[in-house]
Amino acid sequence: MGQVIRHPGGGGGDDDGSLVSKLKRGLEKLDREREELVAAILEEEGDRSSLPYVPPEKLWLLTEEVMAERHVAADRVGIGLPGIDKRLDGGLYPGTLTAIQGAPGAGKTAFATQVALHLAGLGCSVACYFGDEGNVGAFVTICQQMGGSRAAALKNDAEALRGVLASVRAFPFFRLVRPSHPEATLERMVEGLVRLSPPGAPRVFLVDSAQVLRLASERSRESPVERVQRAVHELRAETLKHSLITLLVSRVHRGSFGKKKEEDETDPIAAAWGGATEWLAEVIIHLDGKPTPEEPKLRMRVPKNRISVSGPFAVTLRLDWPRKRFMEIDEEEEKREKDAKQKADFEEVKKRLLTGRDGVSGATIEREMKGRRGILREARAALAVEGKIHSRRREGRGGGEEWHLGPAPPAPSRPPSSTSGSLFPPAPPMTPYSPPAETPEDPPDDPSGEDEEEA
Repeated sequence: MGQVIRHPGGGGGDDDGSLVSKLKRGLEKLDREREELVAAILEEEGDRSSLPYVPPEKLWLLTEEVMAERHVAADRVGIGLPGIDKRLDGGLYPGTLTAIQGAPGAGKTAFATQVALHLAGLGCSVACYFGDEGNVGAFVTICQQMGGSRAAALKNDAEALRGVLASVRAFPFFRLVRPSHPEATLERMVEGLVRLSPPGAPRVFLVDSAQVLRLASERSRESPVERVQRAVHELRAETLKHSLITLLVSRVHRGSFGKKKEEDETDPIAAAWGGATEWLAEVIIHLDGKPTPEEPKLRMRVPKNRISVSGPFAVTLRLDWPRKRFMEIDEEEEKREKDAKQKADFEEVKKRLLTGRDGVSGATIEREMKGRRGILREARAALAVEGKIHSRRREGRGGGEEWHLGPAPPAPSRPPSSTSGSLFPPAPPMTPYSPPAETPEDPPDDPSGEDEEEA
């Protein structure tokens, strides 16, 4: 009882004048100075002066200490899309992990780069690790999003990109990590971001992607899914430790692409890598679709949102191909465009029905109009009411109906009810049924036999 447990190499609280004791006293002094400095900063901020300083190595926390650790939740920075920022209660804040998911070609890296450039323009310190796309491809995307042309970026035309490079240099801190460098591990990259970035500004760490992120402690016997899980866990720990705004690009699980059910292919939480991403991320952004120059729209779904009261939501984005930037689509405008498209499809189907061949079967029309059967039914009904087409019962094998041009022919009139010329005589009028009259019963036999004698 009362025995003092001495740590190996330590002084156990006694000052024995050794080098270890001197180092221990120096570290304690630095901790006190750090606590005094943080207290002074909180007191200067005024409204946060009551929040205590919590050492990161502390295990058991009070509720007030948890609140103190996440006081940065009030310091939100928008991602540059007003509608999404509104649903996120102002944007992201330090100490959060945001996963950006989607199938290959959905625009995940372009979206993450757009957010990182916007945050750099707000004064955040941004470090980007493009381990999947590479710095060469990322450079082209950055040039396009900053106003340069894709052709000039591909040709590496310094004169044409002079304005773009000047705008990027104006950021307080914007760096790209060389993915092939031996020290391009998660731990060293975060250490460099914390050491090199200006003090006081929010730090943003873009990781592209979770599948290629390397750790300092590699394990030989580790499956790809286990490696991704461990990398995301370590990234989450570094995000909390250094209060980072982390943007993690992650492909959905390859196995989900082969599923036959559409909901299995598109559900972002079910398709994430081994569960680590959806468990640890505060926000999941899923880009659903593959935008093209002909069809630049895609659906952005947020199935997980822990940082605002809005909860899960979804918006429609349009990819500006020359600038490689995503833009929000106004819901009212989207509804007007949808109504206009339905009207145009309706008129096109009506035109095809009127110019088509006469007597075509309904099944043939539905095969030709695959994907627009609802509009086809509405168009046929409208044209039938107008008297421009009509249907007839199809004779022969299979039955069904045939569609003909023009109004429906008048129905044949029924002949008057007359018996003249009929092969059968008219039926006699029906009389009501009456039971037969009752007859008196025969008298019973005389057992005496008198009747027989008389006969």
